[in-house]
Amino acid sequence: QSYRSAVLSPDMLAVGDILDTLPPFMLPADLSDGYYIIALEAKDDAGSRLFTARLVLLVYAGPSFIPSLSAHPGTVLTDGAVLLRLRDLAGEPAEPWVRWLVDGLPAAEGYASDGMDRLVWRASRLPDLHSVTAAVFPFKPPLGIDFPPPLSARIDVPVKASGLPGPAWDEDLRYLS
Repeated sequence: QSYRSAVLSPDMLAVGDILDTLPPFMLPADLSDGYYIIALEAKDDAGSRLFTARLVLLVYAGPSFIPSLSAHPGTVLTDGAVLLRLRDLAGEPAEPWVRWLVDGLPAAEGYASDGMDRLVWRASRLPDLHSVTAAVFPFKPPLGIDFPPPLSARIDVPVKASGLPGPAWDEDLRYLS
């Protein structure tokens, strides 16, 4: 019997071959939106564990959207501040979770509705071009699981060297660096 010729019923979804040697397995087609962890454990004939693997699966049937980022000011001075704003979230989904990364390192995260659709970032003391990414999840990802974001937006923020003081608009704001 060929595993590749499995018959699917209308209420099941096929999950492809993980190791190119295992049969596909079925998941219910009516899974509610959420994150699911599929754990695989392989044992030999004696029952000794050969390996384990985990796959994180996101089920989301909500509307799709494409987020974008803006920065003000577009060029910031060393030790200055930049306001980063995630756009085009307009209620899609209802509670998106945002993880901010600056140069690939986590800076902040939380629900967009709690203000995490914006970030005030204190620029580096070294002039350079810094990459800021807003990773957007339809809802909060599970703790302790490294799961790639289904959507993200990225912007490069130039930081210029200057002896001038930073812009006045940022004086009373808290900074994440």
